Amino acid sequence: MFKFFENRKKTERLPKNWKESLKGTNYYLVRRMYSEFLHNEIKNASKKDGYLYGTKEYVRGWERFSSNPCYSTAIEFIQIAPSCLNFFQNCSPVGSLYVTGLYTAEEFEIGKYSLKTDTRLITFTQLTDTQLKYFNVIYEGEEIFNVPTTEFIGYKWEVLIGLINKKIYKICASMELGKEKDNIELTIHIISYLEVMLGTPSSEDNGYWEWNFNDGNILLERQEFMEKDMLVFVITSSSVKKAHIK
Repeated sequence: MFKFFENRKKTERLPKNWKESLKGTNYYLVRRMYSEFLHNEIKNASKKDGYLYGTKEYVRGWERFSSNPCYSTAIEFIQIAPSCLNFFQNCSPVGSLYVTGLYTAEEFEIGKYSLKTDTRLITFTQLTDTQLKYFNVIYEGEEIFNVPTTEFIGYKWEVLIGLINKKIYKICASMELGKEKDNIELTIHIISYLEVMLGTPSSEDNGYWEWNFNDGNILLERQEFMEKDMLVFVITSSSVKKAHIK
């Protein structure tokens, strides 16, 4: 938690045209990366007196930006904390915090499954009656099956696979989340891994991250499903664009 001290006069000067340099910034990336930084600082502070020290102006500025990451709240926060300008600039596509990935949607694997996996090597089982209430086929030739669980990023995931005309077009992996404190640690761990593998998300919001590629897209999302708090990971092939709705 924060312990406040009196607002100090700002001595740092911002460079000319600094506002222009923020127009390519990924503000959700800033929020995530800076939140991780604050999270780690709070953990370190707990080993000392349990407090992070800052001005009320700084804390309120960050809270306004964090609740609505955009150009105007970024301008407001940086005017309060000029030393953070470089951090914001590095969260643009040409910045050092913006990552180029190693894999695309078709190349990426969730444990032992990928869009290229030979279906003859997979054991398919029918959906349960409960699952059928949530999943409906909408394309001609579409089928949805349960498949054996898989290990992914050190965790066990339940997996569904969608087929169109016997070819994999979607993989949906899910795991149940635990305590909120554990969820934060787990999410940071998974996002850090995915960012190395897939690059900086194309878009993100609270509990939502998406990567778009020419051959498909990948989505990670926290959601409530079947009355459980779940983390859901979905890979969808671009081939679905050619599918015909029933």
